[in-house]
Amino acid sequence: MKLPYTMFRARHCTHILLFSAFLMLAAFAAAQGPPASPRPPLTSEARSRLTEAAQDAKLEPWQREFMLGVARGNVEGGAAATSPTPLAFTPPLAGVASSVDGDWTGLTPPAAREFHTAIYDPVRDRMVVFGGEGASGQRNDVWALSLAENPAWSELTPAGSPPAGREGASAIWDPVRDRMVVFGGYGSDGGYRNDVWALSVAGSPAWSELTPAGTAPSARELHTAIYDPVRDRMVVFGGLEVSDVHTGVCNDVWALSFAGSPAWSALAPEGTPPSARDYPTAIYDPVRDRMVVFGGFDIGIGRRNDVWALSLAGSTAWSKLTPLGTPPSPRYGNTTIYDPVRDRLVVFGGSGDGIWGSDVWELSLAGSLTWSALATAGGPPSGRYLHTAIYDPVRDRMVMFAGSGC
Repeated sequence: MKLPYTMFRARHCTHILLFSAFLMLAAFAAAQGPPASPRPPLTSEARSRLTEAAQDAKLEPWQREFMLGVARGNVEGGAAATSPTPLAFTPPLAGVASSVDGDWTGLTPPAAREFHTAIYDPVRDRMVVFGGEGASGQRNDVWALSLAENPAWSELTPAGSPPAGREGASAIWDPVRDRMVVFGGYGSDGGYRNDVWALSVAGSPAWSELTPAGTAPSARELHTAIYDPVRDRMVVFGGLEVSDVHTGVCNDVWALSFAGSPAWSALAPEGTPPSARDYPTAIYDPVRDRMVVFGGFDIGIGRRNDVWALSLAGSTAWSKLTPLGTPPSPRYGNTTIYDPVRDRLVVFGGSGDGIWGSDVWELSLAGSLTWSALATAGGPPSGRYLHTAIYDPVRDRMVMFAGSGC
């Protein structure tokens, strides 16, 4: 049976904003009558106006979805579009002055879910989503969102025996071997897990279970992980663990090396570590060769908004960062990405003090560390947590998917 600690989770999310509308097309049809031939494509100006009108929060979701379907050219004669799409946050171009820091635009997903994992696949220019918890329980399906000009979802059907459905796992992209690596989570078989799986996506996708040497971390979920490209390894921090000697949140650090035969090793960083927590988020900071951890949930203290750095070169060491500026409110279940163009950490959403956020924050990493809230244009996503996000380097944007609370 799952621990009571995890039972506070909110309702399942039906996900990402469904934009639509019928009103403009209905007026057009009433004025014109049944068309004798297919309507000519809308001009780019008309599409822009229709897309902008669809952001009106007073419209019903089906109306907004219909309007965007017409604007995208997916709707002919009044049928609602059903092609899926997530949310993309696009920062302004570097060096261009702007009163806002980015612009939200609507996309749409496969089945609603939370506690899932996602990575950016740079070879095929897509976001890959695995598992999570949905209305039918823990999932083990794999979906890919192409990020090119016309984003589209497709379900992958990998060969091999798949991992058990799970939530709260971590996943990283292994660029050397062209694969996604998944660790741990809470499984559909009712147990916490510490297994490792690789989804090879070169050619025909295929699942395989890895059997690393060494002592593995305790079974856990709601941890965080990054890929360390310098040392070719996955680094795991924190989470909710279950073992023979301890059940609760932890603050340990583990490394899974990939060179040669995979092998686990426990890291023993110098310095004072962060407090034990689950739901933290982390990024790899390539400029300073370190893992940066933000927030999470500490059972003794509650929601956190502290920032910690784990140096990865030589002897690993923890240090608490003390940024200038007003920080985001304490939270957990948010997403965090590294923006390499502006050398900053970007935080979206999460569960705050009784609210689910849709706010966006930046922590500049160059020079003096400084927190600042980002102003965004466009209709933002509804407040949420337990979602995923990736950085899309080709289009310089954050792409966010699903979650709870929307």
